[in-house]
Amino acid sequence: MSTLYKYRPYSARSLEMLIKREIYFASLEQLNDPYDCRLNVSDALSVAIAKASSAKNQALEEHLNRFRRMDHVYDKIQADIQGAGVFSLAKSPKNVLMWSHYADDHRGFAVGFQLSEKFTTHRNSEQIIGAADAYYAKANPFTDFFEKFALRATMSDWNEFWTSILEIGLRAKGDLWAYEDEVRILRKIPGPVGYAPTELTEIIFGLNMPYAQQITLRRILAGPDWKHVQFRKVVRSDGFAVDVVSADAT
Repeated sequence: MSTLYKYRPYSARSLEMLIKREIYFASLEQLNDPYDCRLNVSDALSVAIAKASSAKNQALEEHLNRFRRMDHVYDKIQADIQGAGVFSLAKSPKNVLMWSHYADDHRGFAVGFQLSEKFTTHRNSEQIIGAADAYYAKANPFTDFFEKFALRATMSDWNEFWTSILEIGLRAKGDLWAYEDEVRILRKIPGPVGYAPTELTEIIFGLNMPYAQQITLRRILAGPDWKHVQFRKVVRSDGFAVDVVSADAT
């Protein structure tokens, strides 16, 4: 997997991520989007049925009503979604808005991770689900899913049906969040999971990060386990952009 970035303010919790060598999977209540992992599956099905009825699409309406008989299943899926843990990363270290929103107005730092298959593929031992890009949508994507799935689905497609709903629920965000270009590492439960030092590859100092705090980060990662880590810094670029350059000590 290519390098992904965690934007952080300079704080005790952020330093713990380095000192304890752990990443933290946030619970539903800790996410900053009130719709994140909270989309209602059953309500979306009702909307799809109403649309089919309004369009006088009887075949689609009949197929959709089959799914209505499985409301108890949606409750279980909803519980699985809402009990999950999320570790959010960004694809770019040059996102000005991300520096502003998640790194204390450019006073924080970003951590570059190249995470192993321990985090990117299903692992029962750590209850890891895997990695996936966030899916940005204008409206509840479950409605569109039901409309497309209904006409082709048979009961033999049950595994795909369950997996697709779970995946949409964990990945979907409103399109206003698309600027984040987020990649999610998903876990069945919240909480910390340890990473190997080799999985942390970069530290990037924010444009306004105090020098004394930069030195603290260097000291935390001064041991032999971290000798591969590259230190970089944000600098102003043309227009309203920023760039990232080497910050290797001289």
